[in-house]
Amino acid sequence: MSRRFAMTALTLIPLVGALGACRKNETRRTEATGDSPVRVLREGAPFISIWKFKEEIDRAGGEKYKLEGPFNIGDPVHEAITLRALKEAGLVEWNVDETKDVRVRDYIAGVFWNDDPECKLFDTPDTLDFSDGIDWYGDLLDAEEAVSKKKELGPGTPILGRSHYGDLQFLHGMASRNDEMPQQTLERALVWMKFSYGVAIGETTGDDRLTDVELLRALFPGSTQTVSELFCVKQGKLERRAIGVLMHLLQDSYAAGHVRRQDLGGNRRGRIQQFYAYSSQDPSKHAADDAWRGGRSEGERLANVKGALDAVSCCREVLQLWSKRRPWPQVKAVLDQGCFALAPNAVPSAAGRDYEKR
Repeated sequence: MSRRFAMTALTLIPLVGALGACRKNETRRTEATGDSPVRVLREGAPFISIWKFKEEIDRAGGEKYKLEGPFNIGDPVHEAITLRALKEAGLVEWNVDETKDVRVRDYIAGVFWNDDPECKLFDTPDTLDFSDGIDWYGDLLDAEEAVSKKKELGPGTPILGRSHYGDLQFLHGMASRNDEMPQQTLERALVWMKFSYGVAIGETTGDDRLTDVELLRALFPGSTQTVSELFCVKQGKLERRAIGVLMHLLQDSYAAGHVRRQDLGGNRRGRIQQFYAYSSQDPSKHAADDAWRGGRSEGERLANVKGALDAVSCCREVLQLWSKRRPWPQVKAVLDQGCFALAPNAVPSAAGRDYEKR
């Protein structure tokens, strides 16, 4: 999770200290001109950018901090998978300028939502105008502290903590705890995808309150939020935002730190054998398998990340169905038979042998 950030929550390397002091600093920004998104601390204030920008840092003024996590923002695999799938599905042109195209902006904003469900990484979510990220990081620390005190993060608690350490971890293709049956995790993820897809094809509108959406009542009891408010949409296209949210979940399910799948060789991954639970994992190990690898082209770099090409294929199939406004049962059939198929030997959730805390 961006720790898992962008294939989901944030790990800063090193972690930012003196958060309270940082929160007093005003928002800073960086120039969008260079090669890969990073987080920078300059005079105590972090900067975040989704798009390419120049990695020139005033060493006298600060130090570079990178966001680590599966398909993470420091290594923007989420964005690369999404753009590739959009192009292969024929929804954007192969030569699209992703930094200016409004459609791409809406899709990417949706892909970011799973990691930032309260939209605190943006000053203006509809335009991807990034904030300094301090409030987001503070909320993440609050969630970590709550978990360390054995508090359960569920309805009535902040959604960021719920999505990374609590009952909404299915937003990242993960189980909410150890020993959760794979069918239960799968069903929770499918319920959410059904909701997101319903928004994406207009069956559920932005003005609908969460408590009026049958699929969400148990998750958000007593909420007064509308669907548009949940997805932080004011001017952007809600349908694109919602399909982006769904794509994030699909992509996370192929991240090696999230789900154990059948190994098909050549970094290709098959049916689901086990969902992992993040709270019992070592964050650094969780991040290690899913970083952006080397390669002469975007295609080569994607091929070098476990499961990335499978995630592209899965997203492309769903996007093609969505573009034709096919009903949810057709989409679910594709997921059941491919992207979200359980292996016969699927077992209950755990940290995963390669990701256990030591």
